[in-house]
Formats: sequence, structure tokens, C-alpha cells
Amino acid sequence: MRDATLPCDTSWMRSPWAGATLRFIADPAAALDPAAVPDWPAWSPLDAVLARPAIRGRLGRWLAPDDDTVEMLDRLASPPQRLVLIPAEEAVDLVRMLAAWIDAPRIGTLIRRRDIDAVRAAVGENAFVFAERRAALFGRPGAALLAAVDAVTPMADPLDPARLLPRGAAALGLAIGSVPPGTAARLRLRRPAPLWATIVDHCRSDAAASADAWTCVRRLIRDQAPVWSTWFS
Repeated sequence: MRDATLPCDTSWMRSPWAGATLRFIADPAAALDPAAVPDWPAWSPLDAVLARPAIRGRLGRWLAPDDDTVEMLDRLASPPQRLVLIPAEEAVDLVRMLAAWIDAPRIGTLIRRRDIDAVRAAVGENAFVFAERRAALFGRPGAALLAAVDAVTPMADPLDPARLLPRGAAALGLAIGSVPPGTAARLRLRRPAPLWATIVDHCRSDAAASADAWTCVRRLIRDQAPVWSTWFS
């Protein structure tokens, strides 16, 4: 980290998410998607670089400069912003659940085996079972969120499995809200890069849609109770 001055309020250092915060700032390449560095030289195996934490840390901070560290830290005082700290793979699982919830009514009407299998492959088994058996108990996501997702990625009729995850990614981006450039750069490095690009593209402030999206995310977190759920208590 280059000579970044920490904010006067360092209470976050005693928080349950302190370790995740330090990793997010100092190790941006921890979940690096090779697609994010297409010009990486063939003579230097990227896997070998990523396996060495010190070198990986320098590479990550080169790819995602930390000039706005103070702003990134300040934003994490807001619970929705802490969604960026969730481990990359688990955040993708959250996208799958959001996608299944948003389109649960359509998923529930599928009859043909090939359509069911295509949706199951798109969102994963857990999210598919949630859409079929439990989403109705959660109620529908808010109207503002549904309208915002439909505006950016309309769902085709009949249901197009390829559009499910982009719709879930848009919902997660809206839940997070607007982020500093350094945060956005770090998220874009994660795998799978195309999905994270969609998330970042929708990290914006939309009061009604963002509130609806955050409500959905918080409900899913409480239901699943992962180890990092305490970050949002």
C-alpha cells in the first residue's frame, strides 16, 4: 500500500470484517481471473506468480492501484458496501441465488426436461432448488428492483438461461451501490471476469432499487448464515 493515510476513525480495525478489509486492500489478485490480464507474457506462468503471496500482492496493487484507500475504507462503514468483502466464489453463489429468486415464477413453470436442465446448469443446483421450493416463501423482490433489472437485462419469453446470472449480477451491483474507483478495479479482477464486470457496471446509486436489492441480499444472508454473516449484523 503506498503512503495512504488512514482515516482518524480506525474502529473498523476491531470489527469482524477487519481481516477481510486488509485482504481486499492488500491482495487484489487473490481471486484473479487470467482473462483480466490478457497480455500476460507466456514465458512467466501466471499460476506460479499467483501462488506466491508477496508477488501476487504486488501484481494486484499494480493492476488495481490503491490511491483511494481512505475512501474505500470510509465506504465500508456502510453494510451494503461490505458486500465487496465477501469471498469471490461465495459472492457468485449469492448472484446465483438472486437470479433464481428474481425469476422463480418463470423457473417454476418449466415443464420440458431440457429447459429444466438448462436452468439448473445456469444457476446451480442449490439456487434451482431454492427457486422451485422456497422462493415463494420469501415473497417477491421489490418492484423497483425488478423494474431496474428488467430495464438492463430483459428476460426473454420463453426463459433464456443465459440471462439469469446477468440479472442476478445486476441485483448484487445495485445492492452494493456506488463504489470508489479502487474498489471497482479490484472487483473487475475477480473470476469469472465477465460476471464481475456486470456486477461493477451496476454498482450505482438508485435509491429505491438499491434498497430493494439490499433487502433481498440481507434476507438471503440471514437464511444461509455463512461465517461472514456477522459483518452485516
